[in-house]
Amino acid sequence: MIITIILISISTTISIIGIIYGLTHRENYGSKISVYLNNLLFLFFGIFFFTFFTLSSNKYFSKEIALILWNISLIIWVISVALLNAAHAFAIEHKKIINLSTFLYSFLGGINVVLLLSPDSIKIIQEENNYSFIFQNFHTLFFTLILNITTIIFMTHRYIRNLSNFRDKKSSLSLMLLSIPFSYLIIIYSIFLITQNIFIKNLYLLSYLICLFLSFYMIAKRPSLFFELTNRIYNFIVFHKSGLLLYSYNFETGKEGVDSFLKGPILIGISHILSNFADKKEQLNLLKMEELDIVFEYDNKFSYAILLITNHKNSIIENGVQRFMAKFSELNKENLIEISNSSKLIDISKFKNAKEIIIEYFNPYLIKQIE
Repeated sequence: MIITIILISISTTISIIGIIYGLTHRENYGSKISVYLNNLLFLFFGIFFFTFFTLSSNKYFSKEIALILWNISLIIWVISVALLNAAHAFAIEHKKIINLSTFLYSFLGGINVVLLLSPDSIKIIQEENNYSFIFQNFHTLFFTLILNITTIIFMTHRYIRNLSNFRDKKSSLSLMLLSIPFSYLIIIYSIFLITQNIFIKNLYLLSYLICLFLSFYMIAKRPSLFFELTNRIYNFIVFHKSGLLLYSYNFETGKEGVDSFLKGPILIGISHILSNFADKKEQLNLLKMEELDIVFEYDNKFSYAILLITNHKNSIIENGVQRFMAKFSELNKENLIEISNSSKLIDISKFKNAKEIIIEYFNPYLIKQIE
C-alpha cells in the first residue's frame, strides 16, 4: 500500500503542477481550448485514472470495492483516450476536433459503459499480493481494445496526413516524440488488460510516470507545440496613416517586401480604412480573403497600423501583434513623429528593426528561417 500511495502521489503532484502551470501561462498556448484540453488530460489521465487503476489491485480493499475501482478506471480510460485524441487533433488541425472520431468515441464509450454496468461483466481474482481482473464478457475487452487501436490509428493517420503542413520540421519531430510514448502506453495497457501480468503492469506504471513527466516538460519548454502546428503567418505589414509602407515581412520566404497579390485592392482598402480609422474601424470587415484571417491593429498616437495575414488567428498571434506594436512604437517614436510632421521623403530603412521585434514575438512561426 505504501508503494501505491507513493506512485499516486508522484502522478498527482506532476499533474497538479502541470495544471497550475497551464493556467498561469495560458497566454502561451494559442487558445483557451488548448489549455482546457491539456489540463483535462492531466486531470483524467494523471489523477483520476492513475489513482483508480493503481488502487484497484491493492488487497487493502475488499473485492467489491476493488471491482468498483477497476470499473471506474476503465470508464475514465475511455474518457482519457478521447481527450488525448481531441488534444492531438486540436494541436494539428484546430477546426477539426468535432469529426468522425468524436462520434466513434461516443459510440464505443457508450457501449463500454453499458457492458461494465452489467452484472458479472468482470471477475475479480485474489492472488498472493494483489487482485487481478478477468473479462468474463468478451465484448467489454473487445470494445476497449478497439478503442485503443482506433486512437493510435487516428493519431498516426492525422500526423502523416498533415506532415507537409507543419510549420517546421522541429515541431513535427517534437509532436512525434510526444505521440510515440502515448501510443506505447496504450499498447502496454492493452497487453495488460489481456494478460493481467504483474510484470506488464509494473512496466506500464513506470512508463506512465515517465510519459507524464515528459508531457509536463514539453508543455513547459515547448508551448508552441500545443497551438495548432499547421497554423501559419503569411505576411506582416506596417503602414503609416498617410499610406506609406514602413515595413513588410513574408513568413513563408523569410524575405522583406510586399507580395504581388497584396499590391492591389488590399492596399487600397487599407489606405481607405487608415484615412477614416478614427470613426470607422469596422470597415476592416470588408478586407476578407478566402480561407485566410486578417489581424489589424492601429496605433492612434503615432498613426500607423499593422496588418497580419494568417490561415487562422489565435490569441498568440493577436497578443504578439499588440506586443510588437508597443515595442515598435517605443523604438521608433522619433521617426514616427517625423513622418507625421514632415512632408519630406522618408527613409523607411530606419524601420528595419521591425524584423528583430518579429523574431522576438513570433518565434514559433519563424523557426524555418532562423534555425
